[in-house]
Amino acid sequence: VERRHLMRHFGAELHLFRADRGYATGIDMAEEMAARDPRVFLPRQFANPLNAQDHVDHTSREILAQLPGRIDAFVSGYGTGGTLNGCSRGLRAAHPALKVVAMEPAEAAMLSGESPCCHHIEGVAGGYLPPLLRGVHVDWPEKVASADALTMTRRLARDFGLLVGTSSGANVVAALRTAQRLGPDARVVTILCDRAERYYSTRLFCEGGGVSAAPPAGG
Repeated sequence: VERRHLMRHFGAELHLFRADRGYATGIDMAEEMAARDPRVFLPRQFANPLNAQDHVDHTSREILAQLPGRIDAFVSGYGTGGTLNGCSRGLRAAHPALKVVAMEPAEAAMLSGESPCCHHIEGVAGGYLPPLLRGVHVDWPEKVASADALTMTRRLARDFGLLVGTSSGANVVAALRTAQRLGPDARVVTILCDRAERYYSTRLFCEGGGVSAAPPAGG
């Protein structure tokens, strides 16, 4: 709902639809609109190589500047795949032995070979493996349950003052597990990629802190 308000505030005309096939539903609709109307521009965020290249040129360099010395692992979820693609390439150029770990919802663990289902980690694994993930060497996927992601997201706000979205909480859960797996001296990097103001109407802010019976992400 918050994103709808923002887009309308910028003057956008919204076309709401039922996401029966996750992200793919909206992608196909956009392609059909572009085929009918030459004024429609498609950024193609799931396939555009400039998406990933931006993370090579900027995000990974910022990480390297902030964390000099050895980096053992990079952990991130995937929506468009751009962050995981670009950061893994940029960081591996400096640290060839870097482990790349893909966080994915336990309920939609597609990289683990499972069928996507409903989950409550907005912005990731929308029932769709983006083209930008092709060719990315992922050392292993780390499955995070929605309940664990929500718990960590609330903890980040209340204990550390980090007002972030649920995918950020899931990334932290996956990063902590990766650090435990690699040992006490491991240096693990992850991304807190979104702000919680976009999620006031979601289960992240439900009274009592539990997972609600609201429709699944993308529904």
